[in-house]
Amino acid sequence: MSIETSKDPESSDAELSDKDPDSPGLATTRRGRSSSLILDLFGLYIRRFDSWIAVGGLVRLMSDLGIDEGATRSALSRMVRKGLLEQRRRGSVKGYAVAPRAEPGMQRADRRILNPLEPADISDGWTIITATIPESRRNVRDRLREQLRRHGCGRLGNAIWLAPRRATDDLWALLREFELDRIVTMFSGTYLGAAQPHEMVKSAWDLDALADLYRRFLTDCDEVLTTWPAPPIGPNTRAFTDYTDVVHAWRKFPYLDPGLPRSYLPDPWGGDLAVKAFLTLRELLGESALAHVKATIESTS
Repeated sequence: MSIETSKDPESSDAELSDKDPDSPGLATTRRGRSSSLILDLFGLYIRRFDSWIAVGGLVRLMSDLGIDEGATRSALSRMVRKGLLEQRRRGSVKGYAVAPRAEPGMQRADRRILNPLEPADISDGWTIITATIPESRRNVRDRLREQLRRHGCGRLGNAIWLAPRRATDDLWALLREFELDRIVTMFSGTYLGAAQPHEMVKSAWDLDALADLYRRFLTDCDEVLTTWPAPPIGPNTRAFTDYTDVVHAWRKFPYLDPGLPRSYLPDPWGGDLAVKAFLTLRELLGESALAHVKATIESTS
């Protein structure tokens, strides 16, 4: 799972769209995503074992995921430059650990990705964000729009964004992280009309596109579930790759999905089934995947 740590959107804790959204299967989402996968490995596993892994161990795990050594080492170099990871030695063994300034973002990602939220309550109200940025600062305007979109905000107009009220703290943290907090105004409010609430929601969010992403995710999860009639015992490479692929595919949804009140969502809503599938696969494969990483760390340290 990835994290929010730098001003580069590529290092945000939500990488929200696959390069090839129409490609079948979970494993195909790995292509061109070496940095994201490395952050998944640290977020899911390595931080459970003192947050450090030898270079050889990381290369081996990435190889299990179909990423060659050259791509892994190039991604590691980029991530060190961005301040996401840092090189550390243990005796004569070279390795990597999460950079201290990246840890808060990793913790935010843990909470958001691994603990799916229930839909918001209607009575909670809304958070409204406004920002009027001149054309001369177009790059700042585009960066703000991209980050708000990546974090589930709906768009009511060129300079008005909307999210369920409970998202306020996370949005402030995001805006401060990207040094955008001084150019926005944020309000809390209740929707008063005139259109019906579901019409307002439909205009602000593309729920049809999100529902299609959920359908594809569920199809892929069904394929994984058919190969695992029971949890594996002990370390298992296939359990590791399958579970990592599932989380890698899942990680965009807690950001894309704003967690709207259930009464505003289409019925049936694929998000409910997707949460169930994700939690089922975590229960089925998570421990064996963790054991595989532990064995790899121990054998390469």
